[in-house]
Amino acid sequence: MDAGSGTANQTGADQTGADQTGANQTDVPEQPVVQPIRTRRARKPTRMARLTLRYPGKVKIVFDTRRLMAVGPQKKIIDNFKSYLGFLGRKQPSILIKSWKLVSANTKELIWQAIMEKFEIFLLDGDKEVEFSLVDVKLRDKFKRKWINYVGRRWAVFKTNLTTTFIYGDKKDEPPYVKEYEFLNKETWEAFVVLRLSEEEKSKRLKAQETQSHNKCPQRCSRGGYEVLTQKIIDEKYKTRQQASDDPSEIIPPPSPPSRHETWKRARLKPSDEFINPEVTTIAAKIDALEQEQSSGSFAPSGRNDILAMAIGKPDHPTRVRGVGKGYTVRSYFGKQQRAGDGMVSQEEMAAIIAEMKAEM
Repeated sequence: MDAGSGTANQTGADQTGADQTGANQTDVPEQPVVQPIRTRRARKPTRMARLTLRYPGKVKIVFDTRRLMAVGPQKKIIDNFKSYLGFLGRKQPSILIKSWKLVSANTKELIWQAIMEKFEIFLLDGDKEVEFSLVDVKLRDKFKRKWINYVGRRWAVFKTNLTTTFIYGDKKDEPPYVKEYEFLNKETWEAFVVLRLSEEEKSKRLKAQETQSHNKCPQRCSRGGYEVLTQKIIDEKYKTRQQASDDPSEIIPPPSPPSRHETWKRARLKPSDEFINPEVTTIAAKIDALEQEQSSGSFAPSGRNDILAMAIGKPDHPTRVRGVGKGYTVRSYFGKQQRAGDGMVSQEEMAAIIAEMKAEM
């Protein structure tokens, strides 16, 4: 066979193959492209093994002395600290105990020892970091009591989540000791189910649900709470100042922390920048109006009667302060309330006088 013949045969074969391919492509219907369904990954219970891997040895963490909360640019460490305390709350005390007050002192001491074995704790004294063992005894006891009680709250939340998910929820046919929480066992879980289905516990559950239904303005902060949100707002303001500056060498002072009415509003925004419900929208509009009145001098916030309190129309609970996170009471945040005596002018009266003077000017 000569080269020309071979070439012709090869060309013919290629043409035949092409025709067959075309026929096959015509005969076979085109398959629709299936887009993968994207599902949101939920947080799963951590075993905290990564804490040991990421931070060999003790982990240093610094707290302030006012609220006894972790401070500084150490978000990952703070998250790990709280996650580890939540892990201890799930694993150490029995879920069959009805109240945190009934948990034995020995169990609480074991929890505290576990915390001290993992973390090297310092408290701020001005700008100085003081090792925990050198801090005043009363302050050490206060710190220990605060964070042991935090473990107790996480323990209570854990029991609530077990009840909601594995007794009343969509996993009621999947015992949690099989996959999710292997430190539980069958006997303990069955006893817990009997306890939670008792009339006493059902009554408590209904009462808690009724109480929660009155919360018309729930916040949507991440697990970092208002602390992380506050820092985020500060970072945004600082970045805006940097972008507005024409001189790259200019030293830009850090912005002041946001007011609590500002953090309150931000904590109730959806990712779409819409407020979560009409109640929040109404209060946010009142906040905006009061801010304008403050700028014009027709309104002067005074102590506890600040913009947020006036917009909501209710005073803060004595043990909680809205828009600032945990660790504050009304007195620790606003200071001791001044009482007007004979011949003295109250804060409210002074604010009114100042507002009138500004209006006249």
